[in-house]
Amino acid sequence: MKVRGAILFFFAALLMAALAVWAQEVEAPDDRYFNGVLTLTGFSESVPESFDIDPEQLTFVTGSLGGAGLLSAHMPDVDHAAGTVPLERYGSSASDDVLVSASGVRVDVLRDAVYVANARFPEPSSVGGVAVFRRPAASDTASLAYYADVSALHPTRPKIVNDVAFDRRGHIFATESLNGVIYRVDRDTEQAEVWKEDAQLRPQDDVGIGANGIVFFDGDDDADREALLVGRSGASVEASGIFRVSMRSREVRRVVVTAPRREDPFGFDGLALDERGRLWAAAPLINKVFELETEDRWESASLIATYDTACNTPTSVKVQGSQVYVLCAEGFGEGAARLERIPTGDDDDDASNDDGDRPTASPAAAPPLPPLLPVALLAFVVAAVAALV
Repeated sequence: MKVRGAILFFFAALLMAALAVWAQEVEAPDDRYFNGVLTLTGFSESVPESFDIDPEQLTFVTGSLGGAGLLSAHMPDVDHAAGTVPLERYGSSASDDVLVSASGVRVDVLRDAVYVANARFPEPSSVGGVAVFRRPAASDTASLAYYADVSALHPTRPKIVNDVAFDRRGHIFATESLNGVIYRVDRDTEQAEVWKEDAQLRPQDDVGIGANGIVFFDGDDDADREALLVGRSGASVEASGIFRVSMRSREVRRVVVTAPRREDPFGFDGLALDERGRLWAAAPLINKVFELETEDRWESASLIATYDTACNTPTSVKVQGSQVYVLCAEGFGEGAARLERIPTGDDDDDASNDDGDRPTASPAAAPPLPPLLPVALLAFVVAAVAALV
């Protein structure tokens, strides 16, 4: 009897372990905030152009080319049935006064800060800078910590301070599109300087605006290989490009991109690096998002996949865990801005949820039933042993 009881216990434990493994495998990722497309409601004249994700507060923080300052979309407020999420004020009215047109946005959770590129849109002037906000508590609004003004740098030149990134030390880098400039804001002095100016980062045609999206590459933990990756916007492959700017030498080199079937990517705007080191690039002129990888730390790259967006004018892309999200400016004010989750090859979501229609309830979606055959066999064995006992 003791032996039979032990056998029964063994198979019962095996059954429980199998069910536990199944539950772990089918659990929906906690970084999937929605499926499909969401329309941003409220602040109709805001024209969001860039965004970043605060994973701790489940919030998408957006800029506003229309002068509405910093805005946010709180994911628990998503109306999945209607496919909408309301925009709310993220920064206080007083602190937003410094922002003329907020373009690039970057959330620094480690330093409790939010970095915002500021310029004048759509008519550039010498006005520009980087606003640094204190990241607020969940129920509060962001307040201005300081403003790094670049207006006195090249004061006679119109400029568009476009996008921002930060390195492992917390120093901020911002692209300026019209003159091919990268500004650096020192974390300690809170002052801006011209860190790099290069003709390769200037506009190359009448459509593009030069240096656009920017991300920091950590060199795969090799300080000598750290770099900034900068996307140049243009209406052709020749006028566009991804550029690698060495953090040590400040040398600017074009990343040679190999693409299958001559599907060369172009028209780059917002950039993002994921946890695997792959680069994602939004292309608003052609409503696409590109996924690229490298084997030599971005001296060169290969195009892995191209994704058509369901929304129009994708200007910014962010990756949270295994999920990829884009912000679509919808023609820069021609319609309400929208957020879209891009269905990628790494998705474990059902394809029927990725058709670009309204989002389904997620991440709390019910998992599918476990594989019936293994479970049925285990149940049969357990029942047989129990009968013997």
